[in-house]
Amino acid sequence: MAELPPRLRSSRWARTACWLCAILAGSMLLPATLQAQSGKLDQLTETLRQRTEARRAAAALAWKEKGEAYLAGPNEQRRDELAALAPEIQEPVLQALRKQLAAESVDAARVDALVSLLAATANSAGADRLAAQLDRLPPAARLRAIDLLGAQGGLRSVRALESSLGSRDEELRNASLLALLRIGGGEQCKAWLQRVPPKQLESDARIEVLDLLTARALPDGFGLPASWYELREPQEYEALFAYLSAHPDEEVEDFVTEFVFDRNRPMKLRLAGLAVAEHGARELRWRDAKRKMGVLLRAKDGDPMAEETAWALHRLDDKAGARFLLDAPEEAVKRNKNDWRAHLDLGEMQVRLSEFRDAYRSYEDAIQLADISRGRLQPSDWLWAARAAAGARKEKEAGEWLARTRMSPRELAPYRELPEFAELLDKEPFDRLFGNP
Repeated sequence: MAELPPRLRSSRWARTACWLCAILAGSMLLPATLQAQSGKLDQLTETLRQRTEARRAAAALAWKEKGEAYLAGPNEQRRDELAALAPEIQEPVLQALRKQLAAESVDAARVDALVSLLAATANSAGADRLAAQLDRLPPAARLRAIDLLGAQGGLRSVRALESSLGSRDEELRNASLLALLRIGGGEQCKAWLQRVPPKQLESDARIEVLDLLTARALPDGFGLPASWYELREPQEYEALFAYLSAHPDEEVEDFVTEFVFDRNRPMKLRLAGLAVAEHGARELRWRDAKRKMGVLLRAKDGDPMAEETAWALHRLDDKAGARFLLDAPEEAVKRNKNDWRAHLDLGEMQVRLSEFRDAYRSYEDAIQLADISRGRLQPSDWLWAARAAAGARKEKEAGEWLARTRMSPRELAPYRELPEFAELLDKEPFDRLFGNP
């Protein structure tokens, strides 16, 4: 093996020696460093322990001096004074609660006052300790405790609430279910809902469950158990469709479409279901729902849902919706081509469908026919006409017709943000007519 030149060889050994010295020095300093850090940690731990003991002592003293007065006449001021010592105050309060529950005659008012104070002061450990007393609490205090367990409790609280799902006490069972549904994950919630099917709940409780699920976040893929689609009262289905609007479920297309196109269902509920079906057709590829919308329109049998269904199809970019909506006003124009009011109705529908060029021609005809017959357009008619002209890029007519509304900037304010006026707001006469925002 070739040898390194002496200069490089000596330099290399010098660097190696430096590294060895550094490692040796570090190893000598390490025990001292660790010992110093350990000493600081011990000192910090002792400081925290002393502070905790001081707070516990202060809480115990406060309860000794003020607890009886609070129990004798619980009010917000007395509760807040004790709650200021949270969470340490929970210890003497829990002791007082156990003593009350062990008495021959339980004072329900005092127990309720104690649970009320715990609701304002207990941490997760305190809630779990309260859970062990849940079955022994009087009804009012039990309901208050359930709210605390659901909001603050840990695993023991969840287990206590789960055991209450099988209770014959309807109020306890319902309150426990709601508390669990507020905190549970998707699979947990589904399991709890299967344990308490809707047939075990009164109508108000079923609605409350659905409203709670509607308001909270749920994981993707969460679905209600099948039993929750077998409801009875209209208000329950209203809550169910609100839930499905907030949490779409691709598995319920058959239920939704069957409900929507059942004429025996209340119109209000059919409309709520239609909104769910429209979202399903757009986002979840519900082909059958969209197909049945088209079938309803083609039937032309007077279903009161027809117009709303047509608008849903139009929003889904299905031309069948627009054809249905234009059918009646176009037929009216064909029957009497000289009726300027018929042309107005057709123009308005065309604007609503964003068919601005056709709408512009309809308003041209309507204005000419009205002049011949000395008809008088209303301000709202001129507004629709201006929208048609603006959408058709007929800037001159749009300005003239908008001016003929004789509406103030305040009256025109709701229409300022319409897309057909977007490119005209900085131009005359639109900036003057709409006014500065």
